[in-house]
Amino acid sequence: MSPSLLDLVKERPVLLDGAMGTELMARGLPQGACPESWNVERPDVVRAVHRAYFEAGSDVVSTNSFGGSRIKLAGHGLAERTAELNAAAARLAKSVAPQGKYVAGGLGPTGKFLKPQGAFTAEEFESAYAEQARALAEGGVDVLLVETQYDLREALCALRGARRATTLPVFVTMTFNALPRGFFTLMGDSVGRAMKELAK
Repeated sequence: MSPSLLDLVKERPVLLDGAMGTELMARGLPQGACPESWNVERPDVVRAVHRAYFEAGSDVVSTNSFGGSRIKLAGHGLAERTAELNAAAARLAKSVAPQGKYVAGGLGPTGKFLKPQGAFTAEEFESAYAEQARALAEGGVDVLLVETQYDLREALCALRGARRATTLPVFVTMTFNALPRGFFTLMGDSVGRAMKELAK
């Protein structure tokens, strides 16, 4: 039996995959189209990208679900297909995962902002992430990956939503800009503050 991913990271560096959207565009995804729709419309292409990353040496690949929250999918008229598209994303990646390799359910930013900068409440974000996390878990992912977050408040909503939906391990990544006074997210969150709040 393979070690869990949490055990593996204690033993050695673990290699994740690279971009999914860029690879899909190279294979014909039109600019502005919804990448997650290809989980059901072009599953062969999505599987091929995952397979190529595993063959290149990735220990973990992320599902094609970066923009798979109900809030983000609404922009493509696909909000009501949230569960379907995320579960399909998980099944596709799992279907090509070799023994001893892992699949992370990717949960990217909603692309919207919380009040007062935007129109959404923390509960709305948390519910959207919970719905997405639940579908990814049902599709069979090994862990959840809250990725490329630029607002600590949204990252915390995503983490709470994922915890609400499943007992799977959750990884969280943030993106920071290099400024003269240090590294900060788009919303002004420092590395130290993000680490402290996420750890809590």
